[in-house]
Amino acid sequence: KIDLRTRPGLADVKSMLESCTYRGFPIVDGDHFIGYVRRSRLALLVQRLEREGHPERMGVSHELLPLTDSTVMRMVPDAPLSQAHQVFKQLGCQHIFVVGAAAPGSETSDALLGMLSKKSFLRFLKDGRVGHMPAQPTMSEIRSLSNERGELFTAFEAAAA
Repeated sequence: KIDLRTRPGLADVKSMLESCTYRGFPIVDGDHFIGYVRRSRLALLVQRLEREGHPERMGVSHELLPLTDSTVMRMVPDAPLSQAHQVFKQLGCQHIFVVGAAAPGSETSDALLGMLSKKSFLRFLKDGRVGHMPAQPTMSEIRSLSNERGELFTAFEAAAA
């Protein structure tokens, strides 16, 4: 993740792009989740700033915000896993960001607690960590299991797995 409170510089962003192969990065401001920026957009930003002679150590926070998608899908930690399944299937999202209180009694309710990718969610289901479900469950199968046994996992538990 990229924390704007640390005032990341051009060198920090370049280092992160070189050392990580992720397709994007969550953007936070301390305990507050702001959104997600794709790797390709970060790479273009680095190229542009280098062309313009931007100092390596000078902060780039003000440059990151316009590139950040703040309309990403968010879920609370105790959201049922069937709800995550609906989001992936019906809305076509690639990521769900799990947000909630940073700590019990915290005033912050939008801290980034985890990220669930569609790929890891499908692997989670396929590995059988959600009871005795087939490799590719249908919505009705998930709903019937949820109604019979209660939710087996929450979105936060799946993101942590």
